[in-house]
Amino acid sequence: MPRQRDGRHALVLLLLLVLATILSAQVPVANGTIHGQIVDLQSGEPIANVSVSIEGQSRTTNTDRDGRFTLLVVPAGSVDLRVSTVGYGLLKRHLDLTPGQDLPLDLRLGQQAVRDTQQITVVAAPFDPIVADAPTQYSLSNAELQDLSTVLANDPFRAIANLPGVSAGVDFYADFAVRGAGSAHVGVYVDGVLVDHPSYAFEDSGDLGSLSVVSGDVVRSLSLLSGAFPASFGNRTGSILDIATRDGARDRIATRFTADALGVALTSEGPIGRSHKAAWLVSARQSYLAYLLARMNLANGLTLNYHDITGKVSYDANPHHHFNLSSTLGASTAARSPNNTAGQAPSAFTSGGFQHGMTAAHWDYIRSPRTLIQTHGYWTYDHEHDTNTAGAVDLDTTSNVYGVRTDLTHQAGRWNKLQAGLESRSAQQQRNSFQQWNYVTQILSPSLLPLDQYARTAWQPAGYLEDTATLFGGNVTLLAGTRWQHNSAISQSLFLPHASAIVKAARGLSLTLAYGQYGQPPSLQQLYGAFGTPTLRAERATHETFAIDQFLNERVRLHVELYNRQESDDIDASQIEFRLLPNGQVGFPTLGAVRVNSLHAYARGVEFSLQRRSANRLSGWITYARSYSKYWQPGTAFSYQGDYDQRNTFSAYAAYRITHTIDVSSNVRYGSGTPIPGYFAPSSYTPPPNTNATLYFPLSQTRNTIRTEDYLRTDLRASKVFNRKHFNLTLHGEIENLTGRPNYSYYNFHYPYNVARSPYAIVRRQTTLPFLPVAGLTLEF
Repeated sequence: MPRQRDGRHALVLLLLLVLATILSAQVPVANGTIHGQIVDLQSGEPIANVSVSIEGQSRTTNTDRDGRFTLLVVPAGSVDLRVSTVGYGLLKRHLDLTPGQDLPLDLRLGQQAVRDTQQITVVAAPFDPIVADAPTQYSLSNAELQDLSTVLANDPFRAIANLPGVSAGVDFYADFAVRGAGSAHVGVYVDGVLVDHPSYAFEDSGDLGSLSVVSGDVVRSLSLLSGAFPASFGNRTGSILDIATRDGARDRIATRFTADALGVALTSEGPIGRSHKAAWLVSARQSYLAYLLARMNLANGLTLNYHDITGKVSYDANPHHHFNLSSTLGASTAARSPNNTAGQAPSAFTSGGFQHGMTAAHWDYIRSPRTLIQTHGYWTYDHEHDTNTAGAVDLDTTSNVYGVRTDLTHQAGRWNKLQAGLESRSAQQQRNSFQQWNYVTQILSPSLLPLDQYARTAWQPAGYLEDTATLFGGNVTLLAGTRWQHNSAISQSLFLPHASAIVKAARGLSLTLAYGQYGQPPSLQQLYGAFGTPTLRAERATHETFAIDQFLNERVRLHVELYNRQESDDIDASQIEFRLLPNGQVGFPTLGAVRVNSLHAYARGVEFSLQRRSANRLSGWITYARSYSKYWQPGTAFSYQGDYDQRNTFSAYAAYRITHTIDVSSNVRYGSGTPIPGYFAPSSYTPPPNTNATLYFPLSQTRNTIRTEDYLRTDLRASKVFNRKHFNLTLHGEIENLTGRPNYSYYNFHYPYNVARSPYAIVRRQTTLPFLPVAGLTLEF
């Protein structure tokens, strides 16, 4: 019996094993595998230390040094893949995983604040030019832009100050100069449109502040064309800042909320319709700067606020037609307590409002694989209204610009590209301003007197033609072109040639030689204002550039650039400034047609930069520039250093992603002193360091003889990401002016009521940013 029972047990066990084998063969595996590689959206470089996880599950991994990852034993079905690392936007993908499937993925992670995965289809090397036909240019990646815009003010213009040859020594203002050319001679283009007023700024005495009208959250690319820029850009003689904004995301709705020291920002975007052919994007900013100024006690009784909103809708009708419509509306307000206008005329700025608007429609027509036609219609609007201590209007001005532009790019052959464009631009300005100073009697008037009173329009058509030939297997690139531009207000047409040559002399070594002529018409205020001269001509400039690029490897570049800018027909405005005459008497500003095209000038120098750009480990640069800028009047002894003559500039920036949740960065900026514009002699009083003071500068016969102190600032920042189930939270910490260096601004230049007896200028000196720890946060979902 026991043996029979044991035999039965063995038979039952055998049957169970057979049944289990049959069932296992019939029931499918309930798990799958996801693997792939994550690369940088723009450069295609593999990104290490990226967190890859499945939402709602404990499965997570990090990418290796080649950007590769593998997620094993992932339950089949619908899963939400989550990709995150500090310095990059949060990426989500909804996947349907079948049982037993081995799913490969190639993912591109964008550095944008919110992803732009559908817009970049061509992978570029780290130093490939953004503006294709600019012989030389400096660009900022999105990660660099976010770091250098600072936590204090997320402003793209603040980041520009770290590029070679850029002078920006007043922390509260977004203005910057490039190679001795001030903001009036630097053209800011946004999506192909020249923006005459690119900052929320007032015509104040210098103790307020400004912010760029472009939110960093909508910027796709930013390039500074310091010299010899292509003929497609015009109406400026200095440099060009080219900004391109991005379209909304096509894959899902994504939102980003940011709070920093100056204000809050909210950006949201997503697809329209199931086809994902259209997308929307909305970005809004609101400041609480007035509260910050009060807490920092930087300006007693001063308030300054701004807010704006940008919207953009994009639509791909078919593979040949892409449309988008964008609009920005914004405003800033400022007020100064009457008690804080001591020593100024009763007509001093007390309160004001500035409004900015821009609307643009774009149509990209890909006629064939070789031909692209881009058409833009646009309108910009700016209005400023200022009042004085008595509540009377000091300034009321409105500017409108209407335009339409068409650009054609045609690849005529494998080695030849033709570009052409036409633009019709109409600039209108109405201006009414008032002052208490009587320029006829040379004393203060008991009431306000009209100064600028005009309403004028200038039609500014333009066209350009460029041809690019690539020879010897791509080792030599030659470009020749010309630009024609006209201004109806001065009845002047200019033909401006442009040429460049790029030679790949050896492995990793390229040489660039560029030449270009440029013209800038006088502003409507220079033509028709109180000191206007209707017979003015356009200012002219000739750029000559020679550059050497040595690539130590794919991600490290040494760049050396020599430049020479020769100017002619520059406008002399010395007759509208207080100055000391040769006989020792005070020269007073004179009303009437006193501006004249009588100046020549040069700006020349050399720039060095060593840069490493990578999505992994260390990124950054070290730059140094030596430059000179001088103006003179041929045939006379009249000459002076340029207003933005900064002999030495140095900047260093470094960023390092320690883990997938922590990164650190720092930047240092140094600039030697620039002239204090005006006819001033040194003051006999030297105020104590790191203090605000009122200075008295005697008038001089020579212009720009006094310079500001050297500028030095070091910033340090760190970011920490917290990955949560449905959102990412990033905390930012930053120390502005780490060394506590007292950097000064000089402002509020005015004169005694009886300047003839007291020939001196009264100038305020104020420290700018102190040692200042600030914090911010970013929420992405």
